[in-house]
Amino acid sequence: MIKKYRKRPVTIKAVKWDGTVDAYNAVSSLGGQEKVCVNSDNELELQGSKPGDDAVMVDLGDYVIQEVDGGLVPCQSVFFEKTYEEVGE
Repeated sequence: MIKKYRKRPVTIKAVKWDGTVDAYNAVSSLGGQEKVCVNSDNELELQGSKPGDDAVMVDLGDYVIQEVDGGLVPCQSVFFEKTYEEVGE
């Protein structure tokens, strides 16, 4: 049986990756256990905290979201902008 679900109203923190030092510093300050670095293509890499975790790439224009559990995950801008609205700082 198909059931419908709605996202709970949770406020998140997010940074739009634009390739700047300010965006890098903002992502780094979100916390989380992931190591944050930039590759030669100006993509942001979120490297897992556990050995064997794969790096996750964040393309220019996409967002990095701090999840409820504190982890950092990428979100394509098209999905982010349909799902979230800014509520201030």
